[in-house]
Amino acid sequence: QVPPVFSAIKINGKRACDRVRLGENVSLTKKNVKVFSLNVVEENLKEKKATFEATCSCGTYIRSLARDMAEKLGSICYVNELRRIESGFFSIKDAILLENFIKMVDTDRVNDVFVPLEKPLDDIPALYLRIDDITKLQNGLCVVTKTPDVLSSNIKILDDNRGGFYGVGYISDYGRVHPIRMCVRK
Repeated sequence: QVPPVFSAIKINGKRACDRVRLGENVSLTKKNVKVFSLNVVEENLKEKKATFEATCSCGTYIRSLARDMAEKLGSICYVNELRRIESGFFSIKDAILLENFIKMVDTDRVNDVFVPLEKPLDDIPALYLRIDDITKLQNGLCVVTKTPDVLSSNIKILDDNRGGFYGVGYISDYGRVHPIRMCVRK
């Protein structure tokens, strides 16, 4: 799939959409995506409208998918409405209406609807570090772990004392831990 030029894909450190808005000609290369299913949910031939549901790999541009389908049919189209109902850990089934959340704000029930910050990261390995090493990572420094629990491109960083989540990093050669995104806990 060729991504749209109005995307956040970086070209030499600058987003494609920003380059287009500045009047630059942008050409993006094809990338591999997978469409596992593509179904017509509803169609109205009289109004020439159709509603599709797609299950696809991360990085698939749905508007580009619609563009490509229309092109294969020798036509043109536009996406009138786009709704993501699931992405990784998150699902629309677990969402709550804003009005309902507002009613919960001053109650004990509000904590029941929050997802712990590290929960969507359950699929990546954990590395437990001392709090002084975590502080170094929070300040943008690297730390060396003598015997890394895991060698991975991404790790979640937890406090070895309390198990609190502090961020995401990665381990490079010689057990060097690099911060990617760190947070501060109180």
